[in-house]
Parts: sequence; C-alpha cells; structure tokens
Amino acid sequence: MRSINRLKRELSWYIKAQLAKNSSGRGLFILGTGRSGTHFLTQCLISHPEFTDLMGGKENPYVFRDVVDLALNNCRDAEKIQRVLKKYKQLMKVASPKIFVDQSHPNLWLADKIAENIPGSMFVGIIRDPFSVAYSTTQHAGVSGWFDKWESFPLPNPFLGIGVADRERYVTMSIAEKSALRWISHVKRLGELKPILGDRLVIVNYEDLCNAGEDQMRRISEFLNVKNKFVMPFVTKESLYKKNKLSNEDIELMKSTIINYQNNNNIEKDMYKSVCGYLDI
Repeated sequence: MRSINRLKRELSWYIKAQLAKNSSGRGLFILGTGRSGTHFLTQCLISHPEFTDLMGGKENPYVFRDVVDLALNNCRDAEKIQRVLKKYKQLMKVASPKIFVDQSHPNLWLADKIAENIPGSMFVGIIRDPFSVAYSTTQHAGVSGWFDKWESFPLPNPFLGIGVADRERYVTMSIAEKSALRWISHVKRLGELKPILGDRLVIVNYEDLCNAGEDQMRRISEFLNVKNKFVMPFVTKESLYKKNKLSNEDIELMKSTIINYQNNNNIEKDMYKSVCGYLDI
C-alpha cells in the first residue's frame, strides 16, 4: 500500500509538471544535517510571496526518500541521481513563477550535481550547535534509525561520518557520539562545498536565525537578490537550550569525537571556523 501511495504521489507531480512544461523555474535548496532547523528555515523562506515549497513546510515525498537513499549509499547510483535531477526540474516548473524551495537536507551530498545540472540553483546551508542536534536526534526515530541500520550501508560512509577503520568503535558509541560524528562530517562537507558553489551558497546558524531572525532573513534576501518580504514565524526559544538536556559525560564524549575526527581527517581550524565556529577547537 505504501508503494502504491508513493506511485500515486509521483504520478500527480509528473502530471502537474507536464501541465507546466512551458514554464522555466528557479530552485533554492536547503542543506544541513538532520535536526538542525531545516523545517524552521523553510517556514521562514516560504513566508515570502515569491517562494513556495509546494508542501506547506514538509519534506516533498516526490524526492525526499530518493535523496536520503542516495546520501546513505554514497551517491553511487548514477541513474537515481539523474532521476532526482529530473524530478527537481519538474517541481521547479510546477512552482513557477515562484521560486521552488526544497528542504531535503541530505542534498548536502548532491549539491555539486544539482549546481552543475540545474542552472540558477541556489543553496542555503544551516548549521546548529552539535549538542542540541544530538539531543534532538534522540527524540526523532527517523534520524536515529539511520544509526541502527548503519551496517546495511557502504563503508566508508560520509553521511554518517563512519570511516573504514571505525567499525569496531562505532558499535560501542552512544547516540550522542554517533550524532557528533555525523555532525562534524557534515561540517566538513559544507567546507568542501564552499569553493565549489561559491556565491551560490550562504550559510546561516540556527541560533542566529532564532535570536536575530530579521537580520538573517535580510542577509538571505540580499544573497538571493529579492526584496525582503520574509515574515519571521514565532520562535520557540526553548529549542535553543536542548543542549542542556545532555549529560556532562555525553558532552565531553562528543567534544572528544569531534576533535578526533578533525585530527584524523586533517580539517583545518580556519575551514572549521569559517563554516560554523561552535567549538573553540
């Protein structure tokens, strides 16, 4: 039944795209790690009259599962990549004349392909402090479930942050440590994308978006060269303090995991700080 419903959704989007096939379209892709505020950023973006995600703030089922599967499997399926790119072009046509917003955050691993194949595509990376991400992950079965199934995915696995030599160590890690590994791997990926995407990528911090949202949305409007007609949704400041729900032991283990990853992967401090700068490492 789930497969049938998925096929119905895909057919629906395809028909809409065919009806709009004479339109062009633009795409804005949100990149990040799970539980980093991509939903909140989407709400901010689609408040603008010239933007739409076609889903009212939810991940688009037409593409999301394929994007996740590609990221978990090291983007090895060239045929599926081409299928995803085609779907995005269809969605952009459906959204036209508005700018299509996509919050499939694992596109962090496909952004270079999207940029190469979809002219005019733009990207917003969002990053949140690793401790809040870790706590939020423990409360989200979908994201934490990736950790449970890690042995079914290829190694090394940049999406999960697992290196070839990490198998034995990963088995004994807590969810907090696994979250730290995934988080720092995604920071590294953002750093790699900066020179590739150039002025097509802007990076915002979740905390800045919550504390100084109007300033951040003005920055994004300048980046996208649109009038600043964004309307900030209500901000629940409690989300800024989720990190306080972690134990001191988890925090120290996470710090150690992040530092070890940086050292083992030769991540320069300047690159790290240019992407986020959350920890003075």
